[in-house]
Amino acid sequence: MAALFAIAANAGTPCVAHAQVMPAHVSDYRPVFQECRNGDGTMRIAIRSMKVDGAGMILAVDPAGLADVLARLKKTGQRASLIGTVQKGGGGVVYDLGASAVAGEAAP
Repeated sequence: MAALFAIAANAGTPCVAHAQVMPAHVSDYRPVFQECRNGDGTMRIAIRSMKVDGAGMILAVDPAGLADVLARLKKTGQRASLIGTVQKGGGGVVYDLGASAVAGEAAP
């Protein structure tokens, strides 16, 4: 599952892979939901924004990997629910609580 997450350096140009091994000071940690692109142009969704040792960073996920993540969670006995989707629009959140996929359970 770790392969689906990328810490990206420089919030001004999101989705550039960057890894830091040494302990760091994290501040200004907050949720965001913003479409961005990685270095080869593949879409990612930024889900968290933060500063690590003063440098702006984001946590980005690959939306195409959702089915794989749900399958891995089910295999390990963990539960996860799909409660909505990220869509272009004027802001806000779209929840689809009808037919949700839950790892470890059959869909309704």
